[in-house]
Amino acid sequence: MSKCDISIELDDPKSTYQLGDTVTGTVKIQVNKDVNCNALKITGLWKTHGRGNTDSCNYGDHIAFEGLMHAGEVKTIPFSILIEGVPLTYRGEYLNIDHYIDVRIDIPWRLDPKASEEFLVLPGGIQEIEEPLNSDPNTSSALLGCAIFTLMASLICYLGYLNLADEEIKLGSMIMGVVFLVLFICIVVSAILKRLRERKLGLVSVEMDTYIVTPNSSVPCKIGFSPLKPIEVNGVTAKLTATEVVTSGSGTDKTTHRKQLFEEITNLSDYQLFQPYQSTEISGDICIPDTMAYSFESSDNQLHWELALHMDVSNCPDWKYTANLKLVPHEHVFGDPIAEAEDSSMEHNQSDENEKESPEW
Repeated sequence: MSKCDISIELDDPKSTYQLGDTVTGTVKIQVNKDVNCNALKITGLWKTHGRGNTDSCNYGDHIAFEGLMHAGEVKTIPFSILIEGVPLTYRGEYLNIDHYIDVRIDIPWRLDPKASEEFLVLPGGIQEIEEPLNSDPNTSSALLGCAIFTLMASLICYLGYLNLADEEIKLGSMIMGVVFLVLFICIVVSAILKRLRERKLGLVSVEMDTYIVTPNSSVPCKIGFSPLKPIEVNGVTAKLTATEVVTSGSGTDKTTHRKQLFEEITNLSDYQLFQPYQSTEISGDICIPDTMAYSFESSDNQLHWELALHMDVSNCPDWKYTANLKLVPHEHVFGDPIAEAEDSSMEHNQSDENEKESPEW
């Protein structure tokens, strides 16, 4: 028999909460044997499950009791935990995110009695959201850095091949040197193609009002450039994708699984002929689907939204650019329209009551 039996009862029978709410309830502990409790911890907990490794994080944790517990005693402990800065409940294909009230009794030199109770976390309340990181479509510093690194790594492997005596280690060093050399060649070819493209297209800019998007909305996207030579653009497309990316295992057994949830290609432009030294803009609206697959990222699990722009140019390497988007609930950016309407109605009713109560002179 366990030294303690733990039960958790939430005040909300539906176990449904919004961000910004406080989870309240009661923990009941039936003590079966005398125990010395180092700490009775009550905490909120979110964790992932699915095909990837489990990621988790505690929030609102606190120690509710410390000391001796006597056999036959029943302890009733209320709790309240603020739901803030945590991911929403999600049910996906390879990824799921769940929330729990987690109770654990720290008993020295014994297995800790523990229990948990699941609840749902839904959108609610305006939240502070950071723009996702996106690189400049014209930057070339990353290519230069990668080229230098791979070239140096290839040279180091070659020097190791010349100086090592063990034949097996020499073979491994030679193989690594060849791999790094191939990577160096690929990076150099990419840089050359980029340079050829710029000699025709010039610098290309991408403008979006924001990279933070909400379900069932549209986002304007604008591509601007001033060609240095006459060019024929066969077409410009924007591909919006949502993908679950989860990692299972570690080290040499690490495996990454991908599940595409959504893909839609928007045609921004058909065939056009552009004259040199004329500022040009190609624009269109990117439609965001009505979905609850909100952006999420942890160490081994993520739900990733991506916008890939592609310009097909005749007799020239195609121009491509990929932008990270962050899909968040509408309420987190614009507030809850129903709650705002209710608040406005209450203020209006209170105003009417005050007018009625005011004496006439």
